[in-house]
Amino acid sequence: MGESTTPTDSYIYTAGKVKQDYVFKSGDTVPGRIIYTTGIQGGQTFRSGWDGVGASLYPSNSKWNLELDNLFVRGNMTVNELTVNEIKAVGGDILVTLGDMKCIKVEEKDNGYKCYFDTEDGTKYNEFIVNDQAICQKFDGHNVKRYWRAVTEVGSDYILLSKDVCEPGSSTPSADDEILLLGHRVEGDAEYDKQMEDRRNAIFISAKGSNAPRIAFYSGINDFTLEGKDKTVIGKDSKFVGTITVVSKDGTETGIPIYRGTWSVDKQYYYYDCVTYNGSTWIATQDNIGKEPKEGSPYWTIYIAKGENGQAGDDVAKWVEIVGNRMFLYDSPDFSGTPTPNNLGLNANVYGIVQPSYQWTNVTNNSEIVGYGNSLIVTPDMVADRTAIFRCTVTDSDTQATYYDEIQVAKLANGAEGLDAYYIDLTNYSASVPFDSSGTILIDPSTIYTDVFAYHGITQIPIISMTAKFTEGSGTCEVKDNRVSLKTLTSTSARITLTIEVDEGVTVTKDWYINQSKNGEDGFNGEDAVRTYLTGEQFFHYAEYAKIPTPQSITLKMDTTLMDVASYKWYWKVSGTSEWTLLEGETKSELVVVYNGIYFQTGEDEITFRCVVTSVSGMSFEDIITINNVRDGESAYRGALDNESMTVPANYEGVVSDWSQATTYANLRRGGTKFANTEYTLTSSQLSGVGTLSINQEKKQITVNSSSIPENYVTVQWQIDFVHEGKTVDTVVLSLVKNVTGKDGDIGNSSIQIYCNTNSTPTRPTFTEMISSSGGTSGSFAWYPDPTNSTTTLTWTSTGYLNPNTNKIDLLPDKSGYRWTQPVIFSPLNGENGSDGRGVRSVTMQYYKSTSPTSLSGGSWSSTAPSAEDGYWIWTRLYIVFDDGDYSYTNAVCTTGATGSTGDYGPGLSYRGEYSSSTSYSWTTNSQGNVRDIVKYSGSFYAVNRSKKGAGAFSGKTPSSNAGTDGGNYYWVKFNSFDNVATDLLFADKATIAGWDFYNTNIQSQSGTMRLDGRTTAAVTSKIHLAIGSNAASSPGSAPFRVDTSGQCYTSKLNAVGGTVGGFDISGGRMTGSNSDSYGNKFTLSPTMTMYGSYGIPSAAVGFGLSAIPATTGQTCPAVVLNTLNSREGATNGFTLILYNGSARYSNTPQRWLNCQHYTNSGWGSGFSVESRYFGDQNNMERTIVNFVQLPTLTQLKNYGLESSDTSFNVRVSNGGYLYIEG
Repeated sequence: MGESTTPTDSYIYTAGKVKQDYVFKSGDTVPGRIIYTTGIQGGQTFRSGWDGVGASLYPSNSKWNLELDNLFVRGNMTVNELTVNEIKAVGGDILVTLGDMKCIKVEEKDNGYKCYFDTEDGTKYNEFIVNDQAICQKFDGHNVKRYWRAVTEVGSDYILLSKDVCEPGSSTPSADDEILLLGHRVEGDAEYDKQMEDRRNAIFISAKGSNAPRIAFYSGINDFTLEGKDKTVIGKDSKFVGTITVVSKDGTETGIPIYRGTWSVDKQYYYYDCVTYNGSTWIATQDNIGKEPKEGSPYWTIYIAKGENGQAGDDVAKWVEIVGNRMFLYDSPDFSGTPTPNNLGLNANVYGIVQPSYQWTNVTNNSEIVGYGNSLIVTPDMVADRTAIFRCTVTDSDTQATYYDEIQVAKLANGAEGLDAYYIDLTNYSASVPFDSSGTILIDPSTIYTDVFAYHGITQIPIISMTAKFTEGSGTCEVKDNRVSLKTLTSTSARITLTIEVDEGVTVTKDWYINQSKNGEDGFNGEDAVRTYLTGEQFFHYAEYAKIPTPQSITLKMDTTLMDVASYKWYWKVSGTSEWTLLEGETKSELVVVYNGIYFQTGEDEITFRCVVTSVSGMSFEDIITINNVRDGESAYRGALDNESMTVPANYEGVVSDWSQATTYANLRRGGTKFANTEYTLTSSQLSGVGTLSINQEKKQITVNSSSIPENYVTVQWQIDFVHEGKTVDTVVLSLVKNVTGKDGDIGNSSIQIYCNTNSTPTRPTFTEMISSSGGTSGSFAWYPDPTNSTTTLTWTSTGYLNPNTNKIDLLPDKSGYRWTQPVIFSPLNGENGSDGRGVRSVTMQYYKSTSPTSLSGGSWSSTAPSAEDGYWIWTRLYIVFDDGDYSYTNAVCTTGATGSTGDYGPGLSYRGEYSSSTSYSWTTNSQGNVRDIVKYSGSFYAVNRSKKGAGAFSGKTPSSNAGTDGGNYYWVKFNSFDNVATDLLFADKATIAGWDFYNTNIQSQSGTMRLDGRTTAAVTSKIHLAIGSNAASSPGSAPFRVDTSGQCYTSKLNAVGGTVGGFDISGGRMTGSNSDSYGNKFTLSPTMTMYGSYGIPSAAVGFGLSAIPATTGQTCPAVVLNTLNSREGATNGFTLILYNGSARYSNTPQRWLNCQHYTNSGWGSGFSVESRYFGDQNNMERTIVNFVQLPTLTQLKNYGLESSDTSFNVRVSNGGYLYIEG
C-alpha cells in the first residue's frame, strides 16, 4: 500500500514507513522536534536529593526542573536565579536549607540591619529573597548569640533584616555571623505562596544531646517557631506524619499503624490510624470521621480482637428496691385520730446480692436505726411531720459492699386546705439502675419508672399536666399520662424534677432520684496491664538577657494503655517540697505549661508536675515530670530525668507483671548548655525501701533491677547524683511505685430471718446457732426458718447475723448485746378465700342533685355532673355492668358537705420597716384581725413566729438571735421559705404583678400615672394615699386627682353621671337636692331645664334655669336670690340681684326683666313687672318702667287691717331717678 495513505485502524504500515516515522529504542537520529509533556528520565532509577541517583527533567507546578550529578557549560550560562545547596556542619549540628551567607559588614538603618556578604568576584550570588526568615546562632565560648529575623530587602551583595518582625529576644547582627535561611513568611498571592513551600523546609541533623543522634525533617516554617513543624523525626524519640510502610524480605509492603487512643465520634482519623473501641483494636482503611468501628465497616478493619472477659468477681449488678404501702389517711384535717391503715408494711427486694443483711433507718429523723431484716412496720408516730423518708441499706456478705433504696411515707388529712393540702406520691421514690463497667444499662431503661399520683387531703385528684427535667446528672426521660419513664442515663446519679399542675393555678414540684450501680470492669487479656506515662520537654531556654524563653510553652502528655479513663487531675509543686497544688480546670490528658504560669511566679526554676489518672472503675494511677528554667551565661546546673516516677503494675501480693516502665534517661545542663553524655557521670544512693539500679553511663540510662525489689515493697526511692569534673552538681529523686490491685475481702456475715406464728407478742429469740428446718424453742415460742401464713394466727419475724467462719450467730452491730432483733409482724392474718369474681364490662359515675344532705330528694340520677348550687347537695354512685349482662349500683354517697361555720380572719401582713428594739411586734387574731408583723433586719425579712400567734406583743427580741423553725419556741422566723410564700402569706420587698411595681413602701403603675401608698405616717409624701395623673409617681402631692390621709379628695376636673355630691343626687343629667319642702319640691340644677313645683301649690325656691318647665305650659320657674351681706355699715352698696341689658337696643319692644304675677280663677294675672323700653334717646338709652297691676286700695288695706290711717300719700320720682313716698 502507498505510504502516503491516511492512517486508520484498517491499514497496516510497512517496515519502511515505521522506520521513517518512529524512533528506535536502540538508537536513532531525529530530524524533527519531540515534545515531552511529563519529562525525561536518565538511568534505570531516579531519586531526588543530594544523595540521589539518576537524572531527570520533570515539571513541578508550572516550573520545569533539571536534576543531575554534573553540569558543564562551555559557553555563557544566563540564569535569573541560582540556588546552590551546600552541606555545612557547625559544632556537630547540621542545618540543611536553601540559602546561607557569611556576613562581612553590618549597617544599622532605621528600618533594619543591612548585612553584606562577599560576592567573591561575582561567583557568589544572593541566595535570599524578600520575606525569607534568616537565622543565626553561634557560641563564642561564653554566650550563645541568636537572632531570627525577616528579610525585607535584598541586593546583589546584601540582605536587610527587619528590626520589628523577628523572634522575641533576637540579638543584633554583626560581622562574621553565619546567616542561614530558615522559613519563609506567608505571601498574599496564593499561587506564589504555594511556590515558596520549598523555602519553608529544613533538615536538622544532630549528633549530640539527650535525644541524639537525631534527624528532624521540618516543613511549613512560616513564622518564628518550630513547634509542631518537625513532621518526621528519626532518632531516640522517632515520629512520622503520614503513612509509614515497611517492606519484608519477600517484598511485601505493610503499613505501620499509628495509635490514636480510644475512638471518638468527633475526631478525624486517617488511613492506618489505630484506635481501641469496645475492647478491640481497629485500623482505619480510609480517612473518616464519625464512622463507628464495627464488623463489616468499609472504614475500619479489626486489628486485635477483644479477649474474653476476666473471671467475674462478686461485683455483678446489684440493687435494692423497696415496695409497700406509703400513706396514712386521716379523717380529720389536723391529723388527729387513728389513720387508715394504722401501720404500713415495707419490704426490701434485693437483686444479685448474696446473703444480704438489712438495716432500716429513718433518714428524716437524723438517720435513726428503726429495724433490721427485709421488712419494716412503720407506725404513725415514726412520721413526725407530714412526710418521712425511710432507707433500707443492704450489705453484701461476700464483698461487704452496701446498697440502698429509699421510700417516702406521707400523712394525708381529710379537709386540709391551702397548698399544704396537696401531696404528690411517687410509687418509686428512689430508683436504682444496674450498669456494667462500660456504662451500658443491664436492663431495659423503660422498666425504670415511677407512677405519679396527686392527692388533695385524702382524695386522689387528676393530674392536669406534668413535665420532667434533669436538674442533676444527665440523661433523657419520657412523660406519658401519669408515668415518668427513664430512657437513658449518662451520669452516675440523677435528680429529675417533676412539675405537676394539680388544679387550676396550683402547681407542685416533686423530685425523683436515680442512683446508679455498676458491674466490675472486664479482666485484662493475657499479660496486658494498665500503664501510664507522662512525657514532654523539660527545659525553658532563655538566651542571654532575654525575658522570653524558647520554647514559650511545653505540652505535657499523659499516655495510658488499656485503661478506660474517667478523669485527669494535674498538680504542681516546687521541686524539693512536698505540698502539691491542684491546677483548677485542667481535666484533659494534655497540660500546656507556659513560661510565665503561676507555678514559675514563685521565683523557682525547677517545678515538678504530677498527673493523676482515675479509671471508670475507681483505680488511680499517676506520673510526674520536672521542668527547668535554664539561662545562657548562668552557672546553675540542672539535672533532669525523663521519668522521675516509674510506675509498674502489680497484683495484690506485690508481684510485678511488667517491668518495662522501670527505666529512665538523664540529661544535664548548665545554663543553656547541654552536656554530652561523656562529660558527666551518674551515681545513686538508697533513700527508702530496698532495691538496686543499673546505670548505663554511655546512654545515661537508669534501669531498676527487678529481682532486687521485694514483693512487699510498694514504693522505693533513690537519690540520683549528677557528677561533673569530680563534683556533685545536682541531685534528683527517682521513685518506683507499684500499682497494686486489691485483694478479695473475707467473707462477711449474712443476715438470716426466722419466723414465729402467734397472736401474742413473742420475746426476742436467744439462739446462738441457726435453727434447723424442724424449728427451735426460745422463751416458750417456737421459731422456724421459713414463714407460714395463717388465717387465724399472726406471723412474726426476727433477724440475726450468721458468721460463716464460726457458723454462730454474732451479736447485733447496734451493740445492744442481743443476737436477734426485736420481733415484728411479718404478715397479718390471711382472709378467707373469696368466691370467683365476675368480669366488669363498664363502670359509670352517676350524680343526683338532692334538696337534702341526708336523703335523696327532689332530683334524679344522671351520668352528667351537675353544677353546685346553694340549698342543694350532690350525691354520687357507681353503675357497674358485668360481663354476664347483670348490673349493680354502689351505695349513694353525699359528696358535698353542709355549709361550714364562718372561718377565722384571713391572714394579712403588716410591714413595720427596719427592726427597732423599742418597737412592739405581734401576730393578732380573731376580732383584732389576723395580722402578722414583718420587719427587715440586716438585709433579710423576718415574720413573727407562728408560735406567737395571739400571744400578745413583744419587744427587744433581735431577729438574728431569736429566729428559728416556724412553730418552734422562737419569736421570729426568716421570711424566705416556701411555706411562707405558698401556704400562708406573700410578701415582697420588690415585685411586679400585672403591670404594677411593688417597691419603696408603695405600689406604682409601670406607666407612672398611678400611685398607691398605704402608710398613714408623716413619711408619706404630702400625706397622699392615692394619686392619679401623669405626675402621680414623681409628684403625688400635685397630681390632677389625689386623696389624702384625712379622706379629702382633690381634682382639677370632675365628670360625674351619677352619685352624690354635697347632698345633691346626680342622675338623668341634673343635680337634685336631697331635701324637699312640705310640698315635696326639691332644688334641681340642670344645664337644660329646672324642675318646678305643682300648679296651685305655694313653692319656695324650687330652682332656676332655662326651659325649666315643659313648653306646653308656657311658664317659667320662680327663683330665690338672697343678699348675703351681713353689715350695712360698709362703704359700698350691697346688691341682691343685678340685671344688665345687652349691648344692642331692643327697638320699641319692651324687654321684661322681672315679672311677678298672681294666680286667679281666670288664670295668671295681676302683679307687677320691671321692664325696659327704648324711647329714641340720643344716647341710645333704654328707660326702666315699673308697672303695677291691681294695686290694693286704701279701703282694702284698712279692711284687711293692714292700714288704719286715712292719710293719703303721694308717690314721687325725683330728678335723680329715685322713687319715694311723700307722707
